[in-house]
Amino acid sequence: MIYFFIGIISFILGLYYRKKKGDFGNRVVVDGEITKVCETEHCVYVKYVYDNETFAAMCSNVDADLSKLHIGTKIFVVIDKATPNCPLIARYNVKGKDMTIEGSEKAAYIFAMMCFIAGFWSLVH
Repeated sequence: MIYFFIGIISFILGLYYRKKKGDFGNRVVVDGEITKVCETEHCVYVKYVYDNETFAAMCSNVDADLSKLHIGTKIFVVIDKATPNCPLIARYNVKGKDMTIEGSEKAAYIFAMMCFIAGFWSLVH
């Protein structure tokens, strides 16, 4: 029964991603791309588009492991709508894999389907 509950929550999360498309009040999550990785300075340079305007910025994280990141990796960039040229957060996958809003939506749906299958399987056995 718990699988069905988790599956429903995951499905609702996927619908929420689809409806909001990264817009959360005065902040918005946009898809970005890494243009440069500086391990010595513990920072990444990112490029992202908001309101048909392209922005480039530097985001630093002293504790980050940047060794698996490379140029062209898709990441999330959180910006304030009032100042879109200054990103608040650049979120990347520590394994160097791409992260996009559409990918997160698909992952929520896939996880929901897996939970529903596990729920039906637990009812049968």
